[in-house]
Amino acid sequence: MRYLTLPIVAVALIAAAAPAVDPAIVSWAFIVARTPPPPQGWDAVTPRSLPGSTATFTDAQLHNLTRTVDWFPARHAPLPPAVRGVSDVPACGFCHLPGGQGRVENASLSGLPAEYIRKQVAAFADGTRTSAAPGYFPTTTMAMVAHRTPPAEIAAAATYFSSQPYTPRIRVVEAATIPAMKAHDFILSRAPGGGTEAIAGRIVETPDDIDTFEKHDPRGTFTAYVPPGSLAKGAAVASSVGCVNCHGAGMKLWGAGRSPTYIFRQLLAFKTGARQDVEAAPMTAVAAGLAPADMIAVAAYFASLKP
Repeated sequence: MRYLTLPIVAVALIAAAAPAVDPAIVSWAFIVARTPPPPQGWDAVTPRSLPGSTATFTDAQLHNLTRTVDWFPARHAPLPPAVRGVSDVPACGFCHLPGGQGRVENASLSGLPAEYIRKQVAAFADGTRTSAAPGYFPTTTMAMVAHRTPPAEIAAAATYFSSQPYTPRIRVVEAATIPAMKAHDFILSRAPGGGTEAIAGRIVETPDDIDTFEKHDPRGTFTAYVPPGSLAKGAAVASSVGCVNCHGAGMKLWGAGRSPTYIFRQLLAFKTGARQDVEAAPMTAVAAGLAPADMIAVAAYFASLKP
């Protein structure tokens, strides 16, 4: 990925919200490891392909944050400028994918209300939405985008993502022992040598195919391993705090089938005060009473539901 620099004001705002988070949580919920470019730079000549697509991209294009990797342009409406990328600002579709499906390290935007998306971008810009783990690259990148993208382009991107259907791609599995993992480009992926390890009170959400994940395949699926008993516990916690009152039956208004790692990060942000925007107010009191194990269980439960 290209290394980008935040405006000084954005860095200051992020640094101001730096509540302590257990390093053990940071190690799986806020992966920072990323693959550096080779000494000679990413290959800008050799075309890479993806089964089912007629498009090709070079490694340089696959690592260019400022342009969206769009393998299937005929499957969606024309991308607005901020989504496809037209300048040196990170393209919305590079991280969130052309249809807004998102990935483990960021939000799924498809199907969310356009006004909500717009307000969240504004919160990134004014510093009222940051990360519970200061310096988390996806969040600092959002702050950059929020500061450097014209309001009209943000509004167009929000309208576009809101119109896209959300298709769940996550399988939630309760397991005490899981495949051995390694940190890789903001996620955990299966260790090449195989083996197993303990779940150890984590959510371990990993691509089922790391090669197509790295190519930004929007069809890619994920397995989210969670501690045994998480789904039943999550249902009980959700009932006790009244999640249905805002999220709707089956959490279909928001949350059902979405990334459990992302949900956990946001619950932690509400609890630590890293999210203080107006839209966060209803969740602040709820998250204050949740222990990390409760958050893991709730996130797993939400992710297991069908939208």
